[in-house]
Amino acid sequence: MAIKPLISVLLLTTPLLAQAITFQTRLEDVQWQVAGDRFECRLTQAVKDFGGGSFVRRAGEKPVFYLQAQEAWLKPGHALLYAAAAPWDSVESDVRLGTAKVAANERAVVSDQVQAGRLLTGLLEGRAPTVRHQTVQGDPIEVRILPANFAKAYQDYLVCTSKLLPVNYEQIKQTNVGFESGGYELDEKARKHLDVLLEYMAEDSSVNRIYLDGHSDNTGDRLLN
Repeated sequence: MAIKPLISVLLLTTPLLAQAITFQTRLEDVQWQVAGDRFECRLTQAVKDFGGGSFVRRAGEKPVFYLQAQEAWLKPGHALLYAAAAPWDSVESDVRLGTAKVAANERAVVSDQVQAGRLLTGLLEGRAPTVRHQTVQGDPIEVRILPANFAKAYQDYLVCTSKLLPVNYEQIKQTNVGFESGGYELDEKARKHLDVLLEYMAEDSSVNRIYLDGHSDNTGDRLLN
């Protein structure tokens, strides 16, 4: 009986990479909004069908960058943050700025102050703040903030930040003012610090009570102290 040869064929397949869901506003529709007061300034661009990206600077602090989604669909963890080259620029490459934390509500990605500063510089250079991450379902997602019309909005933002108070509430809610050893006169530095407190209290109507406490150190004569 003839034996028929057996040919074994192994078919190898390369898994297809899922294409990222990309959100960005059409270039001709890009608008920046500047809003604020003496406590906080915001520079915001809406992202169509997603939410928006904002640079937020509080009084007494440097700005941070927030990417805010309308729906709670960002996977918990850390997203990748880039100052991405313009899509039409074939020479420049994206600059990776590390990772940014996804907020517990799964609706926001928050940068640190250093990253926000580099993103603002990148926008002035024509780069796009870009977040690459995953949805809760594990699908890749990319959100871009476009640099179109940025220069004018940035100048308006600088006008706003120039009027910010020098401190915010968390920075001054408990403040120590010291006297020189053996003295009871406030020096120039202490007086300037108190002037900052007064300036803040004059602006913040929610501050309606002050608790003042004083004491000496344990150096020297007890009765004199």
